[in-house]
Amino acid sequence: MLGLGPIREGRGTDYRYRAVAPRAEVAAAMARMVQELSYTNFKSEVSRRQGHPRANLDHRVWDVLDDLQTDPIWAGSGLPLVGGVG
Repeated sequence: MLGLGPIREGRGTDYRYRAVAPRAEVAAAMARMVQELSYTNFKSEVSRRQGHPRANLDHRVWDVLDDLQTDPIWAGSGLPLVGGVG
């Protein structure tokens, strides 16, 4: 991405590394990535490329996200459950 600003490291923040890029460039990059997808199952691909320990860690994250979707406190709130683009 041409418009990606400097990658900054911040300890003690919610994200260890952070960079800023124009929304249109992020959207174009995401579209390119989606067009290049060639696997049929994301979880299997993580395990194949990064190994079982990483896949197991990802499963823990997915379990938490699933809890957020089904927990009555959060499920009907109308608030986005994950984010990263503002």
